[in-house]
Order: sequence, then C-alpha cells, then structure tokens
Amino acid sequence: MAEIESEPCKRCRISLAGENIYLTISDTSIIAHFPQEGAYQNKDFKALLNFCCRLMSKARSGVPMSWEDIAERAVRSGVGHHSVTDDIAKSLREMNA
Repeated sequence: MAEIESEPCKRCRISLAGENIYLTISDTSIIAHFPQEGAYQNKDFKALLNFCCRLMSKARSGVPMSWEDIAERAVRSGVGHHSVTDDIAKSLREMNA
C-alpha cells in the first residue's frame, strides 16, 4: 500500500463573527474550516477568509502569482455562492484586460 504524504500541522480555533472557525496551519499552508461550510449566511466573510488563506499558502510556498492567478483564487474562494471575492476577481481581470 502506498504511503500517504503528511506534513506536521497545528489545528487551532478562533472565534470570529459569532462562529468558531478552525484553522489548520502547516509550514507551507493554512486552511480555514467553517461550521456549515456551504451556508449562505456570512458568505462574504467566509469567502474573504478563504481567499486570504489561499493567498497566504501560495506566498508561504514561494509560488509566484500573476493577477490572473490571484483572480482565479478569489473566484474559488466563494464557497459556492456569488460573493464579494467574485467582484474582486472581476475588478482584477478588468484592470489587466
């Protein structure tokens, strides 16, 4: 059986916007976990925090990113709903068109 790669990480809880949010932090990445991940309430807040985590992970791993790469991460951060990160991505793409 193949060995599954693992990386030491720490899991912590923060309380923000009336919710407990859990962060998984390793040497090269950070991931936010929300209760009711796909819930519509607080969608913009969740999308923004996901977006920040995605950008921090890429910056920490030393991966250079273009504006289009950043816009793509903004879109993917939207937890399945139209959110403020979609508007950020649209603005970035219009600026670089």
